[in-house]
Amino acid sequence: VTGVQTCALPIFGPGTYENTGHNNNLGFVIGNDGVLVWNGGGSYLLAKAFHEEIKKITDKPIKFVVYENSQGHASLGGSYWKEQGATIIAHEIAKDELIKQGKEIAQSAQKKLKDKFLGTKIVLPDITFKDSYTIDLGGKIVEAKYFGYAHEHSDIAIWLPKEKIAFAGDLAFYQRMLPIFKITETKKWLEAWDNFEKLGAVIVVPGHGDVTDLDHTRKHTRDYLLHLRKKVAEIIVTGK
Repeated sequence: VTGVQTCALPIFGPGTYENTGHNNNLGFVIGNDGVLVWNGGGSYLLAKAFHEEIKKITDKPIKFVVYENSQGHASLGGSYWKEQGATIIAHEIAKDELIKQGKEIAQSAQKKLKDKFLGTKIVLPDITFKDSYTIDLGGKIVEAKYFGYAHEHSDIAIWLPKEKIAFAGDLAFYQRMLPIFKITETKKWLEAWDNFEKLGAVIVVPGHGDVTDLDHTRKHTRDYLLHLRKKVAEIIVTGK
């Protein structure tokens, strides 16, 4: 808890049947008019459980849910949040990816979650944006921002400019090794990181790992990517 009516629930391990698909950091921001939820969660039941935790802190309505990208852990709980009347926001690339890959994402989760998949389905975002989108929660401004290709092509962050808090999503990893997917372009990820760092965040909620600061996420994300690229380049040159 950051002390400014902003909260994150960190997670370190993979999504499993036992944890109902909880694979990434979930968070929420409270304004005078309502609540913004960061990430839909990996299943309907996980989203419902998360809402029960939010209710322990506030009874204000869930106004917005922001998907950090198109992955299942960001989007599969969307069906629960839509039942609560929330408006779902994501990057325009995330919507395209969910249209193309949503069925596959849901089937993969269903195999793992079995009976805990109950109520879970892909819900497309209501609002998409290209570069940035500003949300007024009433006395609390939240900016959804796109910095370029990162871990996924559709990775975004949310930024609280007054508090200098960034929910970085999969732009930033901490205490958990970042994976390199087929679509991951490490050079572009580094470019996106440089753009993200210009925010000057004091508190960073990474996609995976505990709430921390910019220095720690830089070491575990940017510095790791630079080290990885250097070592791969050496292998290419030397053949060993």
